[in-house]
Amino acid sequence: MAIKPFRVTDKPRYPGICITGYTGVGKTTLASTMPGNGLIIDVPTTEGGSFVIPENRAHRIGGVRLDKWDDLEEVYQAILSGNTDALELPATPLNWIAIDSITGLANLAREKTIGDRPSTSKTPKNQVSLQEWGWIGNLVGWEVPKWQALPYAVIWLAQERVHGGYDDGGEDRRIGPNITAAALKLLIPPMTLIGRLTVEGDKERRVLTVGPPGGDYIVKVRAIPGRKLPNRIQDPHLGQILKYLYFNGPAVKRAKEDDIF
Repeated sequence: MAIKPFRVTDKPRYPGICITGYTGVGKTTLASTMPGNGLIIDVPTTEGGSFVIPENRAHRIGGVRLDKWDDLEEVYQAILSGNTDALELPATPLNWIAIDSITGLANLAREKTIGDRPSTSKTPKNQVSLQEWGWIGNLVGWEVPKWQALPYAVIWLAQERVHGGYDDGGEDRRIGPNITAAALKLLIPPMTLIGRLTVEGDKERRVLTVGPPGGDYIVKVRAIPGRKLPNRIQDPHLGQILKYLYFNGPAVKRAKEDDIF
C-alpha cells in the first residue's frame, strides 16, 4: 500500500453536506446552488424532486431516479468507472452529487430487507423485526463512506425526525435526519456541513440552521480556523457558504434573531 501523506492545513476537496427539513421546504433547490455540474439522484418514495430546479441552473444538472435498492449500486458503479453516458448528464465534468433523499434510501432498504426474507420467516410482511431494523440501518449507513470516497462533493438530503428521548435510551431529544440511529452514527462523522432548512415569516424567507452544536438540532460545521458561520443563515446558497468557509469568500447573511430557536 502506498503511503499517502497530507498537510494538516489542507481544505476538504470533496465536502460532505447534509440538509434536513420537512417536505417542500426547498432542500432540492438549495442543493442546486452548488457550483459546477451536478447529478441529483432522486428517490421518490418520500417526496419528488421534479420541477424545483430553476432554469438558470437546470442546464448543468442531470437527474436519475431510483425504483429499487439495487438501482443505487448501478448508478454508483457508472460513476466509479467514469462511464456516465447512461446518466445523460447535460454538462460535464461532474462536480457534485445530491442524494434526494437518504430517507428515501432507508425506505428502499426496508423494501429490500423484506423482499430478501427467507421463506421460513415468521415476521408478518407489513412488519419489520428489531434485527431487520439493524440491517436496514447498516445498509444505509454503509453507503455514506462509500459515496464520500468518490472524488466529488456529495449532498445528502433528508426529511427530519426527532432522535433521542426515552425510546433511544434517554438521550437528549434533537431534530435530525429521518434515518435509523445506526445509519445516523455513520452519516455524521464525515460531513463538512449539517444544517436544517426551514421557511419562516410571511415573506417565506428560507433559513439554514447550522448551530450551535449540541442544541435542539443535529448540526455541524467544519471550517478553517477563524471562520465561523452564524447559527442561522438567511437565504442560504451552498456555493457561497463553501467559499466563505474555505476560500475567504464574503460573509454569508445572518438571519435575524440569530440565537433564538
